[in-house]
Amino acid sequence: MISSSFADECFGKLILGIGKEQFKSCFQITDLNDNNLKLVLNCSVKQRLAEVN
Repeated sequence: MISSSFADECFGKLILGIGKEQFKSCFQITDLNDNNLKLVLNCSVKQRLAEVN
């Protein structure tokens, strides 16, 4: 399991710093079969990106 605050610090800030397209071209998250984990990661990233827009 991953906390939402860790997901934000690890992925949210990274995506915000380098940009979504750069992140997608450099990183690939694989074997993510846990739906709760997907939800936490997606929510953290969406919230961080919403702060910019």
